[in-house]
Amino acid sequence: MSMRNSWPAFNWLWLVPVIGLYAWSIRQSLIAISEIEESSSNFWDLLLHGSNDVYLINYLMFPLFLFRIGYQLTSFYEYTLLIRFGSYAKWIVRQALDFSLFTVSLLLLWNAAILSLAIGLPFSMEWSEISRLDRDGNEILFTLSSFFSSPLLAWAGQFLLFFLTLTTIHLLAALIYVVSKSRWLLNSFLTLMFILAVLSFKVFPPSLKWISLPNYLSLFHGIASFGHIIIPFGVLCTLLLMCIGSLWLIGRDYPLFRTQLKEKWPILAFSGFILFALVMKAVQFRGQQLTLSDYWIVSFLGTTQESFDMLSFSFYLIVFLGFMYFVQLFLQTQLKELNYTSIIRHRSMLKWLFGWLTKLFGLILLFLALLMVSALMTGLAFDYPLIGNSVLFPDIPYPPILYHFWVNGVLQMVFYILLVILVSLLTEDVMKSFAVLLGMSIFMFPGVNFNYFFPFGLNSMGLLLETTPLLQHSAVLLIYTLGLSAALVYLLRKKDFNF
Repeated sequence: MSMRNSWPAFNWLWLVPVIGLYAWSIRQSLIAISEIEESSSNFWDLLLHGSNDVYLINYLMFPLFLFRIGYQLTSFYEYTLLIRFGSYAKWIVRQALDFSLFTVSLLLLWNAAILSLAIGLPFSMEWSEISRLDRDGNEILFTLSSFFSSPLLAWAGQFLLFFLTLTTIHLLAALIYVVSKSRWLLNSFLTLMFILAVLSFKVFPPSLKWISLPNYLSLFHGIASFGHIIIPFGVLCTLLLMCIGSLWLIGRDYPLFRTQLKEKWPILAFSGFILFALVMKAVQFRGQQLTLSDYWIVSFLGTTQESFDMLSFSFYLIVFLGFMYFVQLFLQTQLKELNYTSIIRHRSMLKWLFGWLTKLFGLILLFLALLMVSALMTGLAFDYPLIGNSVLFPDIPYPPILYHFWVNGVLQMVFYILLVILVSLLTEDVMKSFAVLLGMSIFMFPGVNFNYFFPFGLNSMGLLLETTPLLQHSAVLLIYTLGLSAALVYLLRKKDFNF
């Protein structure tokens, strides 16, 4: 493939004087501030200001990159290349790598043009006195110096943020073009990106910050809008992973894919309901000055022996017993496939059980991780502060909250799984175990579970409000889990199974 697809040709050098003129005006304003405030400056002030300036990005650099994306995808979309690469996905990956090289080189040219105007400014690896000034016209430097310990880190953050944004847009454009085969649709998408960048800079209200492109093109703008460094990078990484994950759909057997989608729709519906419920929780408690950890706790509050809320109780049952429903479907498949050949292959019923039980334990960790990440991302989306003392639990530090969610959460789910397996093997009817779990939910009502000695609902986050030690809940769950394990071992060794 031609190197012109990877590196900027000499005709891109016309950018140097254009950027230089704009950088000169920035330098003059910095000199004016320095003289008025009697504060020193250095070359980082000019470099960071020029690389984060939204006017320069929106009206010059970003349109050029969009033009390059459209030109590259349409010029190098040839069937001979597709045959050589073997698939659309590999072609997209190759185009993304070539565009990444182009992006890096043009970013370096952009920064070099700015640095050419920094000649004569002091060289230092520390923040200047000007960067610490909180005044009009100095918002970029003041914001960045407040969040980064050194200007080098701020510059690297801006470089990476801009690179990730362009890479994500390139992948989206490539997916659209490969699927539609339409230049008109590709150009419409790129034009929409430019219009979105312009409108979101001056027209969009702060409430639309999640779709405001300048927040992902300028690190200063992103920090000023979200109040944190992590969020712009988190959003971009999520979109980038979704784009990469979508590559496997290109060129697939779509009738087969529709069949798989039809089979997996209960999981999608279950996930969608949880996300919808988390959003409703975020809307319900918005404006009550709660922190992100508070929102996480109230999302999975459950019940206690002192308080009961029907919505929290119902949500607990749907989330955790809903997960157990899919475990039961998995168990039903395992029991259907159980025969003498399986036992001979595994040599014993215990090895047969442990062979797939470890997979369920791994799914528990994945399920809890997804619950936590979903709650935290939803909370961030609704502006719950990431850092701050808990309003609901001011005397409880983070470690006990994490301990209760993870340790007691894992133990509780393991107990549910072992109970389902035991009841299913005894009754030879998987669905009866679900009825047993539903019946045991009565112990989540106030006054029923005396001193929390029965292992149901002991991972409710509302138990953080109780005086009962968290270690007691862990001990209760561990004792019952060990008891169920011993019962399963005895059953599998003694019971005769009819295949």
